[in-house]
Amino acid sequence: MTSLAIHKQVLSRDWLCRWLVVVASAVVAGIGLLAMRMNIDEALLDQAWKAVFIPFAVGLIFAALASHIRPLAFVFSACADFFSSVSQWIAFAMVGLVLTYFAASANLPLADPAFARLDAALGLRWDDLSDWTQQHGVLRSALWIAYVSGGTQIPVLFLIHCMRAPGVGSGELMWNFMVSLLIVTAISVVLPARAMPGMIGRDHIDVFLAVRNGGIPVLDRSMIAGLITFPSWHAAMAVIFMYSARTMKWLLAILAPLNVLIILATVPCGGHYFVDTVAGLAVAVVSILAVGKIRRAIATRDSSAALRGAAVTAS
Repeated sequence: MTSLAIHKQVLSRDWLCRWLVVVASAVVAGIGLLAMRMNIDEALLDQAWKAVFIPFAVGLIFAALASHIRPLAFVFSACADFFSSVSQWIAFAMVGLVLTYFAASANLPLADPAFARLDAALGLRWDDLSDWTQQHGVLRSALWIAYVSGGTQIPVLFLIHCMRAPGVGSGELMWNFMVSLLIVTAISVVLPARAMPGMIGRDHIDVFLAVRNGGIPVLDRSMIAGLITFPSWHAAMAVIFMYSARTMKWLLAILAPLNVLIILATVPCGGHYFVDTVAGLAVAVVSILAVGKIRRAIATRDSSAALRGAAVTAS
C-alpha cells in the first residue's frame, strides 16, 4: 500500500470516528430528552434533518465523482470534504444543544456566588466593565460583531482547509469543536451558573432557569439559547479558531485580532464572569492536546495495519 493510500485510509478512519462521536452523543442526547420529558418541535426537527442530510448527500456525490474522474479528483475531494464537514458541524451542533439542556436539567446548586467572589478577588466587577463598554459605542459594536462571528468563521475555515488539504485541517477543527463542547458541557453539570444578561439580553437566563425547573415540554426555535456560563465556550472556540489558522500567516493575521475581540467580548456581550473566560482558554488548550492525541492514535493504528498488510502481501 502506497503512502498516499495510507493517508487516505487515515483520513477516512478519522472521518468515521467523528461520526461515531456524533452518533454516541446523539444517543446520550436522546436519553436526555426522555429524562427531561422534552420533545423537539416537529418543524425544528425537520429543518435540522434537512440541514444535516442535504450537505451529507452532496458530500457523498462529490466523493463518488472524485473516485471516478481522476483529472478533477482533488477538486471533487475538496468539495466532498467541505460538505461532509458542514454536515458533521450542524449535526453535532444540534446534538450538543440538547446535551447542554440535559446538563442544565441536573439542577445542581448555582456556582454564581463563588464565581462572583473569584472575580472580586481579582479586583474585577462585571457591572463596571459593562457600564464602561456601553459608554464606548465603537468598541461596543466591534465586540458585538466579533462575538457573533463564530458561526461564520467555522464554514470559512472549513472551506479554506478543504481547498488546501481535504480532511486534514477541517477534521482537526471539527474534532476540537466537538471535544471542547463536550468538556464545557460536562463541567457545566457540576458548576452551573446563570451569569448576567450582557448585550445578548436575558433570554438565555430565562431558558436556563426554565430547564432547571423542568418547564420546557417542547424545544422550539424560540427556546434555543446558549446555557453554558462556566467555562466560556466562546473563549475556547476563539483560541481554537486561531490555532486552526496557525499554518496560514495571512489568515492568522485576520483571525487573531477578531478572536482576541471575542475573548474580550465574553464578559460584556455574553454576560460571563471573568473566571469563565479564563476557564474557557484552559478548555481550548486541553481540547487541542486531546485532539492531537486522538488523531495521532487513529493515524498510528491505520498506518501500522497497512504496513502489516503490506508485509504479509510481500511475503
